[in-house]
Amino acid sequence: MEVCRILQGQRIMKRLNEKQTVMNTYTELIRFTCQPPETRSKKVLEGFNQLQNSDNEYLRDFQISLSQDMATIPARILPTPTLSYNPSSRESSITPREGSWNLRDKKVANGAVLNSWAVVVFGHEKDISTLVVAKFIKELALTCRETGIDIRHVNPPLRYGNPQGNIENILKMAYLEAGSFTEMKPQLILCILPNSGVPLYAEIKRVTDTIIGIASQCVQSKHVLKAIKQYCANVALKVNVKLGGMNAFLGPQQLSFVSEKPTIVFGADITHPAAGEIHKPSIAACVASMDAQCSRYAAAIRIQRGRSEIISDLSVRLVFYRDGVSESQFAEVHQKEVTAIRKACEMLEPGFTPSITFVIVQKRHHARFFPIRKEDADRSGNVLPGTVVDS
Repeated sequence: MEVCRILQGQRIMKRLNEKQTVMNTYTELIRFTCQPPETRSKKVLEGFNQLQNSDNEYLRDFQISLSQDMATIPARILPTPTLSYNPSSRESSITPREGSWNLRDKKVANGAVLNSWAVVVFGHEKDISTLVVAKFIKELALTCRETGIDIRHVNPPLRYGNPQGNIENILKMAYLEAGSFTEMKPQLILCILPNSGVPLYAEIKRVTDTIIGIASQCVQSKHVLKAIKQYCANVALKVNVKLGGMNAFLGPQQLSFVSEKPTIVFGADITHPAAGEIHKPSIAACVASMDAQCSRYAAAIRIQRGRSEIISDLSVRLVFYRDGVSESQFAEVHQKEVTAIRKACEMLEPGFTPSITFVIVQKRHHARFFPIRKEDADRSGNVLPGTVVDS
């Protein structure tokens, strides 16, 4: 047996587990990366000054000089769209301010009907009692009804399960109990989790999505203990969409590009295995809109060769938002994926050649924007939502 001692300060490439992420160092890391723009701007200038550009003999030899002033570029702000809710709401439409709004005095545009469901608590009754769970379910059901979601049974079957046990059997039993209780096909299993651990959550989604075929909604026990209405409202919105409802929509005048002609909006991304895991596949996912309001989506998922960034076997496309592509892959994506889109259109109907808008979305960049005027910034000092910089 050999002992390997790992030196401190090395970069960890694998995903951290829950015990590691709840440490104070992780909280400090998040706090450090979420700096306000003013602080970040000062740190950029401090780093620039540390380079000592004025005394750099190599820069002088090549007659290169660097300005300490950041580049000033023009920008524009898109008009804020108006969100529409159910006409029976006290406030049936709202124009968000600085990208945020709430559900007060509003009902969802199209509320789903929940006829049959079950609740599973992954934990022991001494940690979260049936009375606590019942209080949360009551508040959740009340919030759902206030927001326009019709819950027919406010006392669904409840069972406790071992989070380290056979998750598949626990969920199957909950499904059968819900069906027997209402004599209807179950639509939802509400799962109360002891923590934010990934393995349990992943297993619940695997079983409900691929084995049973039912929607699932996971909540953490710490939120159940508090039963805060705002939290229940957020859960209600997720449940409504999973059951086929529509929370809010943009009117045709605000989606003229979509409403003028039949249009499908797509989104796609690829999840790669962690660094060093060369034998695991990558997972490609694609979603596509199913209505004129672009509020309901169908999804498709498939595995492919690990670390391959090109999605194969695409179907019909019109507007396509593609994530996870670097600049070096633009040409390859255009050649393979856009070509696959046109071939798919031709397969549906000979001569079918719709216009295709292919938008690549990038997140991993180092461009930072700092508003010059205070009126062009939000309360945190960031640029306002809808800010566009044309390059």
